[in-house]
Amino acid sequence: MEWMNREQEIMEKGIPIMEPRFKKNMEQAGKYQELHANEVMTGFLESFDKVFRWGIDLQKKDEKGKIDKIAVFFLRSSIRTKSYDVYIQIYDSNFYMDKQEVCGVWKPKFIMQYYDEDILFFERNISSEVIRVEKGELRNFEMRLASDYMKMVLVFLGLHLTELFQLTSFDELEKTDSFQVIFGELYGAYEVLFDAGEANGQAEGEI
Repeated sequence: MEWMNREQEIMEKGIPIMEPRFKKNMEQAGKYQELHANEVMTGFLESFDKVFRWGIDLQKKDEKGKIDKIAVFFLRSSIRTKSYDVYIQIYDSNFYMDKQEVCGVWKPKFIMQYYDEDILFFERNISSEVIRVEKGELRNFEMRLASDYMKMVLVFLGLHLTELFQLTSFDELEKTDSFQVIFGELYGAYEVLFDAGEANGQAEGEI
């Protein structure tokens, strides 16, 4: 119970410390993307292109079915190790049971670099608000902050689906009529960013 009270205290006192800084860093991340647009977009598109081309090669050998989900997943372990790798995986209709794994890595460091700075800032400042804070006690708050940054990654992905869909490799990749683009935690909850089935239904309704 005491541990829970400590965790709650860290949350309650940590949020007011970090909220203004997080909002500022959202703006900074946006400015960074504008200044380094070519570098950011090249890294983003090349990461997906590599996975799509791998999938195409396997489909030509009849070793991979039509793609039903293009998944972008983050792992808690990559946050703890500070690699911030985001995994790109393409699945057939069997989803996690797909026998032929095709995956790659995208590194959205242009966003997560600000998370690194925030953690150092938080660790320096929370000690003046909570007595004798141990590093292990900060983990849950740091993961909460990481999830906020991953939402920024989600927004970036959603804003740039059009460029992703314009890749030649995306066009050549065989997909189901109802394929989805999803984002979330591996083996956890995810959000559907694009649903071809819904998009096709809307298009038919407009005819």
